Amino acid sequence: MPDDTAKESDKPSLASIRETVVIWDGILSARKESGDAEEHKLRWEGTVVACRDSPDATKVDAPKRGAFEKDVSSELRFDVSGSAKPASGQGEEECFRAELTDGPGYDVNDVVGKKDAKHKDDAHKLLLAHLCWRGNVRDQSDNLVIASGSCSAFGTFISVGWSRPGNRLTLARRYLHPNDDRATWDLKRIRDEVLAEVKIEGQVRIPPWQCPLMNSQLKKRHAPTQHSGAAPAKKCKLTADTNNTAKEQQSGAEPAQVS
Repeated sequence: MPDDTAKESDKPSLASIRETVVIWDGILSARKESGDAEEHKLRWEGTVVACRDSPDATKVDAPKRGAFEKDVSSELRFDVSGSAKPASGQGEEECFRAELTDGPGYDVNDVVGKKDAKHKDDAHKLLLAHLCWRGNVRDQSDNLVIASGSCSAFGTFISVGWSRPGNRLTLARRYLHPNDDRATWDLKRIRDEVLAEVKIEGQVRIPPWQCPLMNSQLKKRHAPTQHSGAAPAKKCKLTADTNNTAKEQQSGAEPAQVS
């Protein structure tokens, strides 16, 4: 975890970026590695939208994309890659754990209000139930994606979002103060806390980052929340399921980018 407390006064952008919700929206591609039966190589690329002056995440909507556009309109782009493996010993609802720190990185110039070079995360871990959108719209918790990590320039972050038709991932990132309790939470803790806030009567609110947990300031909380009303854990598929591609094409959805 980067130590950004020592030079806090030298980084005037930190206070503003912690009030910014940074949304990454793009297509996730996955392919199996022949040498490892469990590992999938991943690439996630798309555009970045910075929602400034957004301490209240419940007021941040998902960015809109044109009907014939591949990406949300933005001059900021990201292109990250890495790998994923099935989670083991963590319970079946945690299907895949991924790490995305390779690739060119991402633009941040509009986020901090000045021209800047590409940035790369020192750590970027994701927890997701599947590597290919499976068409489950009845239980959106199946599509929930959680992430956390750190960047030497801006510190620790957490991300909440969901997978969508066409294997599109949309995640909202919140950078945290180093003394924020959320900076120490693991991915499962973040997921449980998010579900406790966004799953109501069996339905998950979309976008899932519209919850107090994603606000810039975290209110004092009790012990880790045990969410209720969750659907039974789903058995993990060890390979990306491409059977939905034809159905998505018939319904007009984007084809999943999985090979």
